[in-house]
Amino acid sequence: MMAQAVDNGRTHLIMEVSSQAYLVKRVYGLTFDVGVFLNISPDHIGPIEHPTFEDYFYHKRLLMKNSRAVVINSDMDHFSVLKEQVVNQEHDFYGSQSNNQIENSKNL
Repeated sequence: MMAQAVDNGRTHLIMEVSSQAYLVKRVYGLTFDVGVFLNISPDHIGPIEHPTFEDYFYHKRLLMKNSRAVVINSDMDHFSVLKEQVVNQEHDFYGSQSNNQIENSKNL
C-alpha cells in the first residue's frame, strides 16, 4: 500500500503502528519522522497478542526507538519510563506535565 501511495504521487503518510506490528515484524526497517504515544493499558495481553504487560510495553515503545521525533502524553501511566527513553532524541510532551495542552475547541 505504501508503494502504491508513492506511485500515486503521495509524499506523506499517517499510519497507526501497533505493538503487534513490531511483534510480527510488519514495520521492520521503517523509520518514522514522528511517533506519537498516547496511552498504555493492559488490554492487549493474551494468547493471541502479548504474553505479558512487559512484552506489550516493550513492543509498543519500539515506535519511539524507530522515530526521529516523538510526542508523548504526559498524563498516561508509565510516562516516566517513556520520558527517560526519549531524553536524547527530539521530543515533546503534552498534558499536565507540559506547557502543551489540548484544548476543547468548544471553549475557544
